[in-house]
Amino acid sequence: MNVSSGIYQSGMKKSKPMWSIYFFLYIVFFLSQPYDLLWSVHEPYKVDPTVGFTVRSSQEGSIQRRIALISLCLFIFSCILRRRYRRLNINGVLGWAIIFFLVWTSLSIFWSSDPAMTVRKDVVLIIIGLGALAISQCLSLLQIMFFIIFSGTLTLILGVLSEVFLGLFSPFRAEYRFGGITHPTFQGWSLGLLFLASFFLSKKYRSKRFIYYSLELVSFIFLILTKARGPVWGVLITIIVYVLYTTSRPRKLALVYLAIFSALILVFMYVSIFGEQIIDFMSNIIILGREKGATVTLTGRLPLWQQTIPFIGHRPFNGYGYETFWTSDNLTTFAKAQGWALPDAHSGYVNMLLGIGIIGLFVYILILALGISRSLSVYKINGKTEYLFACMSIVFLIMNIVVVGGQLEPYLTSFAHLAIIAKIGFSRIT
Repeated sequence: MNVSSGIYQSGMKKSKPMWSIYFFLYIVFFLSQPYDLLWSVHEPYKVDPTVGFTVRSSQEGSIQRRIALISLCLFIFSCILRRRYRRLNINGVLGWAIIFFLVWTSLSIFWSSDPAMTVRKDVVLIIIGLGALAISQCLSLLQIMFFIIFSGTLTLILGVLSEVFLGLFSPFRAEYRFGGITHPTFQGWSLGLLFLASFFLSKKYRSKRFIYYSLELVSFIFLILTKARGPVWGVLITIIVYVLYTTSRPRKLALVYLAIFSALILVFMYVSIFGEQIIDFMSNIIILGREKGATVTLTGRLPLWQQTIPFIGHRPFNGYGYETFWTSDNLTTFAKAQGWALPDAHSGYVNMLLGIGIIGLFVYILILALGISRSLSVYKINGKTEYLFACMSIVFLIMNIVVVGGQLEPYLTSFAHLAIIAKIGFSRIT
């Protein structure tokens, strides 16, 4: 099947789902992430809870991922040949910041602690970056939203069916976390994007709002079941930002004062009635019912981040090479010190500091800030809901990667964010 056939026909309606593209991309990232229909049984950290798994992964890579990336390369070339690309449209500082970021990650080869590993990581980043650029030129922002709906819904359905088939779907068990075909954290990331896309599409298509309302409800319920704090709190904070942005200033102030006043009254009432029990109740809400001892340290993240500080201090500005700090030696050293197997720093920001230093992290944060600014500017001009979604998806990303890494890995959710940013940075806005 030629997945790019028919994409570039003149007069193509940019509001219609492109199913061939969606299926192709889902298969690519199903292999690349990778998803596993038997994840709940094969979860590598259960099968091999030692550092051995993460060391082998860093050294050997994945044959499935290589196949997926080669397929994505062929798709990129197909897009280039069919579309006969005109000169790339670079949207101001945002576009140049993205280009500088890619150049900086590539230059990190020259000061890398493991040049061969940096080359591999850079090649992967360039492939998914070009893939995101190709998709941003092929699809409208609205069609990218449809892709998020398609991929998020399919991942949810496959996850539920997998756990039901394996007899592991038990949402009322205290220790249960919904993962389905991937780790609960990445399932939560997918569900967070699904919720946000459904939320904004329900405002754009009033006639279909029942469908999108249903998706919002289901995705949010399963998002809570993942007990993934980054995605859950990312969604909640994003919705608060949306409400504050779309509310007029007098009403905004009134809402803020009302919320503070109501919170104080509720706290006073509950403390008066329940005493110290309210503390346990509120802590359970914040930690989503997960183990309290682990939550004090964000499931081991705080000691891990503290251990990285001396390493960051040795190379503060340029880092150890893009995605290169976590060599097999460092994985082993940190695993022994922390007492658990870890794949990285469990924070997108800390990973970037270690890999490309303060300069690289600053440019990345600048890209996110400019992406928010430009998408809001376009929304104010044309009033299209999809640009407000683009802004809020970046807000969600900013919050999520505080405690989750992988925002530039060849994952489906990461690719969706990259496609949105590429659309804002390199496409003509109408």
